[in-house]
Amino acid sequence: MKKTTQFRETKQRNAIRAALDATGRPLSPLEILELAGKEVPRLGIATVYRNIRSMVDNNELVSVDLPGQPARFTLPEHKNDHVFVDTPSNEVYTFEAPVSELQKLLPRGFKADTVSIYATGTVGVMAKRAAAKAAAETAAPAAAPAAAPAPKKAAKKAAKKPAKKAGKKAAKKAGKKATKKGARKRAS
Repeated sequence: MKKTTQFRETKQRNAIRAALDATGRPLSPLEILELAGKEVPRLGIATVYRNIRSMVDNNELVSVDLPGQPARFTLPEHKNDHVFVDTPSNEVYTFEAPVSELQKLLPRGFKADTVSIYATGTVGVMAKRAAAKAAAETAAPAAAPAAAPAPKKAAKKAAKKPAKKAGKKAAKKAGKKATKKGARKRAS
């Protein structure tokens, strides 16, 4: 019996949920870190793993286990038994296929109750765009505006960093010059 624990709503947990909802496909912990890290810049991989574990325990996420691959995670509403792995990028996509249609492929006399398809190959650019568009259409409208402010903050932060570094470098250089001048005056 799984023990359900009380959890707090945190920025990290919400960012993980938003990343999974925005893509609409199963993600690895590293993919989650990359996407959720845009919303929560100091998010670490240990925090991602800790949140994934508690979210799976509370049935907020489901694990997608693939042969020879690390587990991916998705929201329960995006769970599907049919999986396609894009070999070059190692991205995982799910798709629907009715059992009644797949029943036609079985030998005579066989009756399937459930069917899981695991396919590998290459996803073309058009298919990736269609998957992204489908995910965007199914995403909640409230989730989109929340993601917009993060890039502005990141851009401002990035713009300040070079200026700070340049200022530090200039101060360091000036300090070295002053030290050299002081050493020269003492020497003479």
